[in-house]
Amino acid sequence: MARSSKALTYPELASAPLSETLKFELMTLIREKLLQSRLTQKELGLQLGITQSRISNVMRYRLQDFSLDFLVDLARQLGQTVSLGVAEGGSTGSLGSLCCSPRDR
Repeated sequence: MARSSKALTYPELASAPLSETLKFELMTLIREKLLQSRLTQKELGLQLGITQSRISNVMRYRLQDFSLDFLVDLARQLGQTVSLGVAEGGSTGSLGSLCCSPRDR
């Protein structure tokens, strides 16, 4: 089965599985960190040990191309502490929250 090349858009996240929402939140954080670095995608890829095309996919919010584990690892390489909390949901029955903060050095 061929994978869709279409990235999820923000409105679609409202009905997306929790894992996709968490990946979107992580990608937003990672994107901000990458943009702040002012490096080229190729330079960032070399620094992080991934290809330029993977950096490009992060910048374009290609959620389906990444696992949650990979994005957590990438955020950690960028100096972030990532924690995931799970609690009983409210009226919608949703679970989970994501918290990212700069890692203490």
